[in-house]
Amino acid sequence: EVSRVLVALDATAGAVDTAEAVCADLIVTHHPVIFAPLKKLSAQSIPYRLAAAGIDLIAAHTNLDKAEGGVNDTLAARLGLSDVVVAADEYTRIGTLPEPMSAKDFAAHVAAVLDTAVRYSGDKTVQRVAVCGGSGGDFMLRCHNADAYVTGEVRHHEWLAADHLNVIEAGHYATEVPVV
Repeated sequence: EVSRVLVALDATAGAVDTAEAVCADLIVTHHPVIFAPLKKLSAQSIPYRLAAAGIDLIAAHTNLDKAEGGVNDTLAARLGLSDVVVAADEYTRIGTLPEPMSAKDFAAHVAAVLDTAVRYSGDKTVQRVAVCGGSGGDFMLRCHNADAYVTGEVRHHEWLAADHLNVIEAGHYATEVPVV
C-alpha cells in the first residue's frame, strides 16, 4: 500500500533522504534509477537504499515525454507557445509565439523563463517553435516547419546539420524539471 508519494525528476541521494524524512512509500521520477545492468549493489547505491528503506520507485520516462500534459507540453506552455501540435515523432511539440522575435531575444526569453544558461545558433526571426525536453537533438532535423528548436542537449553533428533552424540548447535538467 502507498500512502505518501514523493515526486522528483531524478532518484538522487537527496530524493531518497527526503522520502525517508517524510515517510514516503513511493518515489515517482522521470528518469529511471537503473539505466544499465548492475554489476554490483553497494550499500550506498540508490537501488540498495530504496530497497533497504522499503521505498518503491516508478519512473515515467518515455511515457511522460509523450504524454498530454507531460514534459514537452509543459515546456511549450512555459515558453508561451499557443496552437501547440504534436509532431509525427510523438515527442516534439510545435507552437507559435504571440509575436515574432529575433533569435537572440528568443534565446534570452528561453534562458529567463527556464532560469538557465543557454547556447544558441542561428539568426532567423522566430515565431514557430519546436520543443523537445531532455536529449531531443536527434528529433530536430525533422522540424522543417519551425523557425527554432528548443531542447536540452544537442550533439556536435546535430548543430552542424541544423542550418535550417535557430537552435537553443537549454540543458537537460532545465527543459524537464518544469513538469515536476
